[in-house]
Amino acid sequence: NKVSYTFKEKPRFSFEAKDHVELAEGLDIIDYKRAAKMSGSGFWIYKKEGALLEWALLNYFIDFHTKNNYNFILPPFLLNEASAYASGHMPKFRDEADDDRLDGGAGNDYLYGSYGNDVLIAGDGADRLYDGVDKDVFALTTLDANWDRFYDYSLGLDVINITDILEGYDAGVDDLNNFVQFVAASGDKTYLTINADGDAGGAFTTAALIYTNFGGQGVDDLLANGTLVADVSA
Repeated sequence: NKVSYTFKEKPRFSFEAKDHVELAEGLDIIDYKRAAKMSGSGFWIYKKEGALLEWALLNYFIDFHTKNNYNFILPPFLLNEASAYASGHMPKFRDEADDDRLDGGAGNDYLYGSYGNDVLIAGDGADRLYDGVDKDVFALTTLDANWDRFYDYSLGLDVINITDILEGYDAGVDDLNNFVQFVAASGDKTYLTINADGDAGGAFTTAALIYTNFGGQGVDDLLANGTLVADVSA
């Protein structure tokens, strides 16, 4: 790039200058390696005096601006697609979106899809799975007294995978309607109910509450468009 203007002289040192990474690691105030293991590259953990300095700067910023009649707010940490376009992050960074796998363990977990085709796996407990922007998979692995909940599920796009909670279903032999049913609920919601072994006359147990109106679509419709996966014989 062509330099159009400079201000004062570039400083010259009698020693080799260090960049911010070398300085922070030498002072032991930022841990880049541990942050990369937790969140990927481009993240860092402030610690010791580094954490105190960061917090002091935040407090200074808040104090200065509130004294000048600005309102202090705490916005959400997650954005929808429209907000990402408004901020200028999209569509520039869409190609950098990763396909993630999020596993719910024991307890009641919250799993949030993002950009990319994510796999959200409900485990033990009453988990809440939130659809992201692209084609996500909502997978059930346990069938117990706790209902999981699917939010923002996109009918015709997102996939429901019930493979792990069925017992002996064979796509070439069995009728999947004997194993799973979608039942309309009040308020534009749908129950996902399961008869794990498909026995005729067997009881159906509610496995999940889906916050989407299926509009009369059932098992055969979802199988036909590939958004219901259940074949354990493959």
